[in-house]
Amino acid sequence: MTSGALDNSYQLSDADAEELVARRAAREEMSRYVDLDTLPMTARMIRAGAEANGAPDESLRRLGELDPELEILNADALWEALGYNAEPSA
Repeated sequence: MTSGALDNSYQLSDADAEELVARRAAREEMSRYVDLDTLPMTARMIRAGAEANGAPDESLRRLGELDPELEILNADALWEALGYNAEPSA
């Protein structure tokens, strides 16, 4: 017997699917202004770099909501901190 994930019986709700699409778009937008190859660094340094790269106000606002001293180790950690993770909400 196969699991639902293998036999395509598992389906996301429309709301979950839309949420995942929105998160992907947010990650893509943020990636334009944050150099993910320079991680790890603090949230303060990430925001400063994004500002220097011309990030829009909304992106800067989101980065500014993070604890400035939060050490972001990699892209997955950044997406998690911003609520842009790739997994559906529980």
